[in-house]
Amino acid sequence: MKLVHLSDLHIGKRLNNYSLLEDQEYIFKQIIEKLEEIKPQATLIAGDIFDRSNPSEESTILYDKFITGLRNIAPVYIIAGNHDSGQRLELFKNSLHQSGIHISGKCTKEIDKFTIEEDGECVNLYLVPFFSPREISLLLEEEFETYEQAFIELIKDLDIKEDEVNILMAHQLFVNTSKNMDENEQQVIEIGELEQISIQHLENFDYIALGHLHNSQHLKNTNAYYCGTPMKYTINDRDKYFNVVDINEGKVEVERVKLEPLRDLKVLEGDFSDIILHEDSDDYIIVNLTDKKVVDNAKRKLQEKFPHILQLKFNAEVESTWNPQMDKILEEQPVDLLESFYKARGREFSLEEREIATEMFEFLESESNEAT
Repeated sequence: MKLVHLSDLHIGKRLNNYSLLEDQEYIFKQIIEKLEEIKPQATLIAGDIFDRSNPSEESTILYDKFITGLRNIAPVYIIAGNHDSGQRLELFKNSLHQSGIHISGKCTKEIDKFTIEEDGECVNLYLVPFFSPREISLLLEEEFETYEQAFIELIKDLDIKEDEVNILMAHQLFVNTSKNMDENEQQVIEIGELEQISIQHLENFDYIALGHLHNSQHLKNTNAYYCGTPMKYTINDRDKYFNVVDINEGKVEVERVKLEPLRDLKVLEGDFSDIILHEDSDDYIIVNLTDKKVVDNAKRKLQEKFPHILQLKFNAEVESTWNPQMDKILEEQPVDLLESFYKARGREFSLEEREIATEMFEFLESESNEAT
């Protein structure tokens, strides 16, 4: 039996002023073509289907086209991520279930479980959509301060059959708290201390299909895998893959399948006179100019070679007011910055508040676009 693990599609995402819908449609078509060759028995998508909780019409159309294409190959299992509206994602849930598209958008007291039987193999699949401690506190009528406390309570009554293959899908910040973690895992722990959940709570699972982190990663000495986004969304993103989970006589093997983007995301650094000699490129480009003197009309000249310039940054001596920290801030969604502001002051940012804030920012953006 073969299962495919995808996550963090972020349909509708933009890089600065550039819509990525064309790039996403290209990569989705590539995924479907590869799955037609692999012929999996199911496809798992571990959250962040959309980039916003209230996706555009164009994003919804692309989602429908992609999911339909996947379903024509095999049943599809989907959970909501922190960027999704679980309630919206579950619209027509029962009808979709009948057609082989199974969606878990909101946590319930009983975790959604499905059994996949094929070629003499039996796999139990558990779906845990993104949650906050407050959401689980309200659900279970018990106070939880951390994500880990809430998760432990949520899964404590799971009946795991050890003589069968068990897979968990989740969209949270799971980390390896053992002494055998690698450097990348240590960095994850340092940046997400409040949200992290120890993967050691899931030792009974044969494969853990995770979403949330954007780079492909296997948590060392565990069965937990982040497959990452299907295309690059930040300059820190590495090459992109999806996972093929091969189950044979109860044993699980994992293979990564590489994806090739329509446009890459690159950084070019050097003097203007050197960069202008590069070959023309349609890729998304960030240009770091190291010239000691101001270059007149630099962006206009470079855009003739690189029509998808995301940022043009100058040498610190030329533009001394530039704050390097702004690079990271500019990559963040406004609602994520607002949530970080709340957390820095020790206050939980509820899902309801996030949805209201997201709709407000989307309204302001649409008003701004109409004005221009």
